[in-house]
Amino acid sequence: MLRRNNDQKKKVKQAFIDGDVSTKLLTKIIKLAPSFFFLEICNICKNDELTKIITNSKQTYASLITKNENTDIVIVANNDFFNISVNLLFKSLCETIVIYFPFENITFQQFLYNCEPYSNNPQKSAIIKGLCYMICTWVTNENRLYFHFDNFKGIETFEKIKTLI
Repeated sequence: MLRRNNDQKKKVKQAFIDGDVSTKLLTKIIKLAPSFFFLEICNICKNDELTKIITNSKQTYASLITKNENTDIVIVANNDFFNISVNLLFKSLCETIVIYFPFENITFQQFLYNCEPYSNNPQKSAIIKGLCYMICTWVTNENRLYFHFDNFKGIETFEKIKTLI
């Protein structure tokens, strides 16, 4: 389990950006991500083309069957994988897409164990526990991106994202 001293306790800032969520915008945001990041796709049909690509890829992933026989998938992604799959994200019938920007020393196993991505508020938890510095969430039926970030690297990244829009 990851631990921090009290003086390193992180406050979680939240913001949202209204606008046209597009492949171009998400691709720009991903360019600011670290060399690898975690991509969570919530409530996607298990027969969706994107689900098949993920499960047949060499990418590391974890999945959970939801109550309606759909799937939640968390995948270790990089820019190349994202660029290949971004168009399918817009075609897929999923509820939410969450992009986690982890600190470079965090492994996928640490992330899954400590963050509990399938819990009610994994975004805030990931920052408080020091796993990620920023999280970008897109509820697919909205034209709004939600951001959770820390006071340090996360806020710097968010400021850069604001200049892209």
